[in-house]
Amino acid sequence: MKKAVCFFVFVLLAGSCMATAQQAANYGKELNIPPPPPKPKPDMQYGNTARAAIVAERLTEAAQGNAVVHIDEGCVITVEVYLKQDASPYDMAGTMANLTYMLADMYSMTDKANCDIALKVYDTSNSLIIDAKFNVAKNAFEYFRAG
Repeated sequence: MKKAVCFFVFVLLAGSCMATAQQAANYGKELNIPPPPPKPKPDMQYGNTARAAIVAERLTEAAQGNAVVHIDEGCVITVEVYLKQDASPYDMAGTMANLTYMLADMYSMTDKANCDIALKVYDTSNSLIIDAKFNVAKNAFEYFRAG
């Protein structure tokens, strides 16, 4: 029993020494952690439910002035992206597909887990340049039109 206690104390001390050595190695380095955003308050211009509004507003903020996102949670989750700068739908196709996959993953943990996702991207003149529908059950796009 004493050997087990001695071994346990040795492991704790060794771990403590390793942590101290790591801290010493990192001395002088500064962590750059951004502050947390304020608690979300749904701005319904971004979505038809509180959850959709919060997600779409955060996506709009992440676009850094390049787009505004609106999410409508219905039987099919509709994601509308309104571009603030002109862009080629062909150049954006991969990014918009990844956005759709991310939203499908996020919604898979909610009551909307089995809802398909419709993606609509509009250019600066509000013309539809990407129209897609992701079938969640098949884990594949039913269609993806660009142009």
